[in-house]
Amino acid sequence: MIQKNLKIFSGDGIVALSTPVGRSAIAVIRGSGEGIIEIFQRSLKIRPSILNGEANHSYVVDFEVGEISDRAVATIYRAPRSYTGEDMIEFSVHGNPVLAEAIIRTLTDNGARLAEPGEFTMRATANGKMNIIEAEAVFYTVEAQTERALKASRRTVKDIPEIADARARIHDALIKLSTILEFPEDDIDEIDTSSLCAEINDSSVLIENFIERAECSTPLVNGMTIAIAGEVNAGKSTLFNRILGMERAIVTPHPGTTRDIIEATIEISGVPVKILDTAGIRDSAHPVETEGIRRAKMAMRDADIVIWLIDASKPITQIPHNDENTIIVLNKSDIGVLEENFKNFPDAVIISALTGNNFEKLLIKLEEKFLKIPADSLIASERTMTILKNTAEELKTTIDAMNKNFFDVAQVSLERADLFIGEIFEPEIDGDLYDEIFKNFCIGK
Repeated sequence: MIQKNLKIFSGDGIVALSTPVGRSAIAVIRGSGEGIIEIFQRSLKIRPSILNGEANHSYVVDFEVGEISDRAVATIYRAPRSYTGEDMIEFSVHGNPVLAEAIIRTLTDNGARLAEPGEFTMRATANGKMNIIEAEAVFYTVEAQTERALKASRRTVKDIPEIADARARIHDALIKLSTILEFPEDDIDEIDTSSLCAEINDSSVLIENFIERAECSTPLVNGMTIAIAGEVNAGKSTLFNRILGMERAIVTPHPGTTRDIIEATIEISGVPVKILDTAGIRDSAHPVETEGIRRAKMAMRDADIVIWLIDASKPITQIPHNDENTIIVLNKSDIGVLEENFKNFPDAVIISALTGNNFEKLLIKLEEKFLKIPADSLIASERTMTILKNTAEELKTTIDAMNKNFFDVAQVSLERADLFIGEIFEPEIDGDLYDEIFKNFCIGK
């Protein structure tokens, strides 16, 4: 691990394939670090030479790799005006994986090394080209599964100035308070607690608003799980297929057809949602069905939403799973709904999974579960959220101490708040931070 960290923070030349592995129109090989342009020039015998290439310019060049000659586009970036803050090159060639591999092998044979996952972005953070939230947003932008998640990741970057403003206010308030407390003999006005508290409170409001928007938006990243559960022959697999819009699960009139969990992922309201079709709940002595029922109960326990499906044409034999995250659905309205089921489940959604009757009402009910995600959603990692929550907590302590005239306590809390929020903008880049943030990036980003 120590060897790896020394390698990552060395600043030496690194290369990686930045486009997906496989055949494509083009493949982009990315390089960064000390002497990287010279390594490309020397390794690939590029003509005309790119050694004196201007920053932010692209050149059509010929190159050689072994006995293969080809043409490429080389884009040159010079430190510090590059993504990483170092000299960089992006080499676009024909998208043949054999060619791309041969180029990278030649480059690594001549002084470069393969980049670690996320190392380009890590170097950008270490060189002050972006802060931690912006670096994390790069990851969420690449990994976004829906358009809504993609918008949220970019909105996060757009709203970072609010956090930067909060940090500036905290630092300014700390300087004012520290100056007054540490130099009382100087001719300084008495502490204006009201204006200082207002300044600190404004910072707290900005941070807490960011936290709230990000906390409510976690389903955009983590997705949600909906388990379809209920008695045997309630129509769970039919509903599963109806939601997917395709026949994925086997449907028969025989009870207990589904014995294992079948899953599929769809998008609902811009959220990636995993739909689970589970085994029917009943007493069974069959070991395979018993295991299926056990798994169904586990799925219900872990799901964000449970659709408990009832065959509305028959008396119920199982007490429905019912909590705030459960939607009770009376199915088979095409056959008929027993009066007792109307009375027992007045708030249930009545549908026919077979014909699709009232199916849109169930979708509306599902979408209501996603309303907690704000329109101005943001995406932040657990690490960033912890930093911001710690900062907000220290600001509350500061304001409380100020109101009680405990100015020494206020100063200590404000110093801690300043240190916490500073971790976002001036992080100490070390191996632990790499493992926590950048190791999950794709290679080449």
